Amino acid sequence: WLDGGTTHIDTYDPKPMAPAEYRGPFGVASTKIPGVHLCDLFPRHASVMDRISIVRSMHHDNGDHFAAAHWMWTGYHGSNAANRDPMYPSVGAITAKMKGPNRPGMPAFVAIPQAMTVGIRPGYQSGTFLGVASNPFDVGADPNRKDYKVQNLNLPGGVDTTRVDDRQTLLTGLDRVQREIDPNGLMDGIDEFNHEAFDLITSAAARNAFDISQESDELRDRYGRNTIGQSALLARRLVEAGVTFVTVHSGGWDNHGGIERAMRDGHGPRMDAALPTLIEDLDQRGLLNDVMVLVMGEFGRTPK
Repeated sequence: WLDGGTTHIDTYDPKPMAPAEYRGPFGVASTKIPGVHLCDLFPRHASVMDRISIVRSMHHDNGDHFAAAHWMWTGYHGSNAANRDPMYPSVGAITAKMKGPNRPGMPAFVAIPQAMTVGIRPGYQSGTFLGVASNPFDVGADPNRKDYKVQNLNLPGGVDTTRVDDRQTLLTGLDRVQREIDPNGLMDGIDEFNHEAFDLITSAAARNAFDISQESDELRDRYGRNTIGQSALLARRLVEAGVTFVTVHSGGWDNHGGIERAMRDGHGPRMDAALPTLIEDLDQRGLLNDVMVLVMGEFGRTPK
């Protein structure tokens, strides 16, 4: 999720035949697909273009970051700058509700390094009326940091799984009265959320999946030693372990007058390491036919 409004003409749609004042400051990279060109900051993208589809028919005219982000995540008009609260569930939340995890003991929906849209957490990734159990599991930590540690994934000191089971039984008993009088299903949602939480903290598979230090230095370098690169690598680990839907948040794309500097100094090189390596990694592991990688933001920019 490229939060802030990515310029399509400076990424995936450079329009090399357009007049100079419309083309932007970058050159053009040819790809494996005749007639398909990318920004010249994306040479590695160009090398895997035979495994990427550019969706050119996606279009809207809404320049409100909140309305556009809500629309992209949910498919519905609703939230906007005047009323930012999420109104409809995200595609990730719907997937979590309807499909669940691909393997027991794993969350269905995970957000790396945090669940966020346009500065709101979890923002338009949330489950809204589907209930809190459909919200993404928020990693809450940057996998590129040396002190990276996933929040709420380990048992407290002195607590073993037997005590966790006892506490879960006690919690269910204490909630029974409220559940019987709850008119809106909130307690059911909390029960499901708690059940998933207990499964997570008692699951060695989940802890191993989130442990990015198990990857080789060579592969981590290929993805890029930065937040988006290591988040993309963690996303691959999670889907391989059985998570159904994973989001990678990349912020800072709201560049109005500083597009060239932002692309050359950061966004371009980081994206050109993370995404092609993810495609190649999934392919080498036999996962590319089973995993869809979607890159999007709330809107593009007009050429001028």
